[in-house]
Amino acid sequence: MYFGGISLNREPVSPGDPNAPKGIKLRVPPMKTFQLLADTTGYLGTPIPFSDAFTAVQTGVVDGVIGSGAEGYYSSFRDVTKYYIPSNTHFEVWYLIINKDTFDRLKPELKKQLEDVAGQFESRRWKAAQADQAANEKRLADYGAKIVPISDAEIAATAKKIQEKVWPAVLKDVGVDWGQSVLDSIVE
Repeated sequence: MYFGGISLNREPVSPGDPNAPKGIKLRVPPMKTFQLLADTTGYLGTPIPFSDAFTAVQTGVVDGVIGSGAEGYYSSFRDVTKYYIPSNTHFEVWYLIINKDTFDRLKPELKKQLEDVAGQFESRRWKAAQADQAANEKRLADYGAKIVPISDAEIAATAKKIQEKVWPAVLKDVGVDWGQSVLDSIVE
């Protein structure tokens, strides 16, 4: 649906440098991947359920949030977002799910139709994602947030560090053989 970034209620510190300690406490979704992402890039990751995240920012328990993007921050955090860093940390993924037994019982032509529609949905989202991202960043800016640009080189440096430091830890948790087979299947 969109690309992830960081919403802050205070001025960012070295937003494009994944090696700089930032002294900024971020709410992270209570999952290891986001905790490691924040900690590895110089933030102080603090797992807090989404239902408590707004209040945590509002009351100063944390200085901001990671785990969403401009669209999500505009929808849920615009009143506490003073700065937005479009760091492309992750994709917000919305799944199309069907029970495997039900899918297996479908006639071949219905399976194909379902797969075709799902492919079209994905293709449309990829085509619209950058424009939607820009539109939602503008909405945040119009509401008063400062958009803090970071360069493609800074995004690449962050991605490289995450791939080197975080991915091995996550692979160990999910199982190296299975996890590596998923990574190997990704076409760049």
